[in-house]
Amino acid sequence: MSSKITFYGGVHEIGGNKFLVEDKGTRIFLDFGMQMGKANQYFAEFVNPRTCNGMGDLFEFGLLPKLKGLYRRDYAKHMAFDGNEDNEINAVILTHAHVDHAAYIHYIRPDIPIYCSEGTKLIMQAMQDTGSSEDYITLFSRKIFKSKRIRTEIYQKRKVMRLNIRVKLM
Repeated sequence: MSSKITFYGGVHEIGGNKFLVEDKGTRIFLDFGMQMGKANQYFAEFVNPRTCNGMGDLFEFGLLPKLKGLYRRDYAKHMAFDGNEDNEINAVILTHAHVDHAAYIHYIRPDIPIYCSEGTKLIMQAMQDTGSSEDYITLFSRKIFKSKRIRTEIYQKRKVMRLNIRVKLM
């Protein structure tokens, strides 16, 4: 197999870096960030992707690549998008903790190692601890309870796992 780079964001735009590098059977993502301009076309300060839809809105608008074997199994199962295929990703390398490089890592399967600097890990932890709506280090499940009586859905958020972040000197 020859070397190959596939760009899933970050081309002809600022941010949204998601580059898949493949060589000799190894598949590594370089960054997994939000495409700021494209995301702002669909979402704004008070309009966000629907929590109950998991990754569906992001797939629909081309903000996440629809690659099997990449995403958390609980989210993939909710989307009827099986995450157990052999389309394995070996690792993710984060260059730094800006949202245009790291915002979507909480969708990645926790058994996929994420390599970054100590500073990047500390910044992601601080963003999560200070009220960011995104999970950066600790992943949470969002269980949906449907109520027919009041015609609404209630979400329960609980800690389920931590990402496999491996600090390397950069």
